[in-house]
Amino acid sequence: MNHKNATCFNVIIRIFALMLFLVASLHAWGSDVTRNTIVGRVVDEINNPIANVLIKARPLKCVGMRRALMLETRSDKNGRYTFSNAIAGEEYLLELHGAGFGYKTDSALPGASTETATVLRAQPTHKLSGRVLHLDTNQGVAKAEVILIGEKVYKKTVVSDDEGRFFFSDVPRNIGQGVIYAKKQKERSEYSLVRKGTTNINLILDGSCRIGGLVISKTTGEPISGCLVQAKPRFMSGFVFETTTGENGAYAFGNLPRGKYLVWVRHADWFEPPNRGDRLWPPRIEALPGKAASYNVSMLKKATISGRVVGPDKLPISGAIVSVKSAVGSNHRGIFDISKTDEEGIFKVRTGELGNIGHSALAKISAVADELGMGSVTLKDLREGEVRNGIQQEAVIQLSGSMSISGHVKDPTGNPIPGVYVYIHRGQWPNSKTDDSGYFQLNTFPLPTSPNKDFNVHFMAPRPHNGQMNMVTSLDKRKPAPIPASHTQYYLHKTTTAVAKHNNHVELNTVLTPTRQLHFTGQVTDPTGAPAVQANLVLFAGNVPANEWRYKMHPRRRRGGFVLGDRSHAAICRTVTDEKGRYAFCVARETTQSLSIEHLGTRINPTVFSLAAESLDGATKLLHDFVVSESEYRKIVDISLVKSRANN
Repeated sequence: MNHKNATCFNVIIRIFALMLFLVASLHAWGSDVTRNTIVGRVVDEINNPIANVLIKARPLKCVGMRRALMLETRSDKNGRYTFSNAIAGEEYLLELHGAGFGYKTDSALPGASTETATVLRAQPTHKLSGRVLHLDTNQGVAKAEVILIGEKVYKKTVVSDDEGRFFFSDVPRNIGQGVIYAKKQKERSEYSLVRKGTTNINLILDGSCRIGGLVISKTTGEPISGCLVQAKPRFMSGFVFETTTGENGAYAFGNLPRGKYLVWVRHADWFEPPNRGDRLWPPRIEALPGKAASYNVSMLKKATISGRVVGPDKLPISGAIVSVKSAVGSNHRGIFDISKTDEEGIFKVRTGELGNIGHSALAKISAVADELGMGSVTLKDLREGEVRNGIQQEAVIQLSGSMSISGHVKDPTGNPIPGVYVYIHRGQWPNSKTDDSGYFQLNTFPLPTSPNKDFNVHFMAPRPHNGQMNMVTSLDKRKPAPIPASHTQYYLHKTTTAVAKHNNHVELNTVLTPTRQLHFTGQVTDPTGAPAVQANLVLFAGNVPANEWRYKMHPRRRRGGFVLGDRSHAAICRTVTDEKGRYAFCVARETTQSLSIEHLGTRINPTVFSLAAESLDGATKLLHDFVVSESEYRKIVDISLVKSRANN
């Protein structure tokens, strides 16, 4: 073989070996991607990997279990992340938090053959500087460590120079409620809050602080070892100190920065019962230099529950995920005990929901399984340390089963209607929007009702812009609601029914009824007769009571929750007047049924309207109970404002 042929042969061998390596690598990577695995990668705008991004994955279909089943991880140095215990057939909402990058959401399906690639956009940063000073001398302290901790993922340490100066060059805009403090040997400064835009701060070194105490059984007084103890501020932050209790139940935090702390205690078998009227917050402990603050915690033994999960056919289900609220954590939200069923469908969970002692008088146990839907049972009258066996009846959870729906939404002539919002429960999964061909798909979801019973599917058609704006936008900066083109066609909302049946796919094709545009125009004048510029207006369907309309004008005034019931009115559009005091609304003509779909719990006469207006200086007017006949498509309503003391 001559030299040229030998060279070609070697090249071919190398290429063949490389191909074998790539095939083996792809096979190995693919073998890790199971039905329960989500893989992804986080990159910046020029495709560079981003490390240490916090990724949270929330299941969309598991209504009522989303918080319990939320997964959390961080990206590695190559920007990659893996969730290995996701629910097959579930769709997950991904939330990504990267230091110096904008918050972003994405979606992912377990078992996908390709990794989800999410691009984060870099956010502006600002500089933060200051000095570390000593309390006694007010002189700069050299070589002190200055620690800045963001609310989510940012954490950075710098060292002060010979004059005590320190400098952070890249504090991200999304730092949230950041905390900064300084330390040198056993001296600490007070911790201080740093928000977006904070550019200068001085830190005063003083003695360090100490918090300690005992964790004991509330019933017997015996010490509890192995507890996780956290000390953190009351506000949400990544600033937290952790320790564990020893054999004698004692814990201690030494060398803390000065400030006020909450102490939270967690243990797999114990929980801290509520000790205040709000049933959530422990007392704040003030840590001062030279003084040892003491805080003892009394805990109760959790109840242990055994149960069984069965499918729609009442046969045991292995691998089902079971959750129950176990305690309240330092993020002021529920901590859940998670379990998986064995081959016989049996599970075991622990909870602190003990009768009227825990945070709730009832213990709700929920379960979900791959493509088999959800189910739950509620137990009451649990007692401290009780071991309850509910395998035969009391704690048997039957899964609902699952189904799917798809179809097309068209007008009476057969033309597709894009942008129609299709849902079963408002604001909950499953939901979908029709594409340009009018097609929608509600992927596999738990049965919303008992098998073989009817349930409602709602179709909410697009509407003119309702003028709603972020409430942080001041009145003088709001803009008029856009008016659609006169030829834009709108359609009435509609509700239809489907039958709940496990493993069933329903083809649901729907025709929506066209409706007309309805325009309101006019001029608003102030008490002197001059045009009211930038006056705020709200159009209501129905007859709004005189004591209710102001809450719609200023939602921040509302105290308490929104009441659902047979309400006789609903705010449907907002706008502001122009420089001549003129305004314009455009809404779709509705029916009583159509209004009740868009505005839950309403029974409104669709020909009756109310109109409220308020000027920047507080002059107001409410016109209510005026009728627009079905033949009218334009209504001119002029408004003369009057002085009002109700806003004072």
